[in-house]
Amino acid sequence: MHEGYTDEAVIPIEGDRPTYGFGSTTRPDGSPVRLGDAISPPVALRKALSDINGKFETPLRGCIKVPLHQHEWDFAVSMSYNVGASAFCSS
Repeated sequence: MHEGYTDEAVIPIEGDRPTYGFGSTTRPDGSPVRLGDAISPPVALRKALSDINGKFETPLRGCIKVPLHQHEWDFAVSMSYNVGASAFCSS
């Protein structure tokens, strides 16, 4: 994953949802990030690792049925982090 980091919520691209930390669109409690929200680096890292494991890697294990090299897996996780696991798996 090659996300940048920001302490305060931003809209990365016009029309996008607010993100903070390493691109999280939800707070640790699951509610949406809103402009004005802030996050610390340790909390952002825990959130990103939790999201990667639960929201992205787990669904990918169910939809990718062929062996992958590590760099291919890393790409799949990174791509699903950006487009969503459901969109990745249905593409």
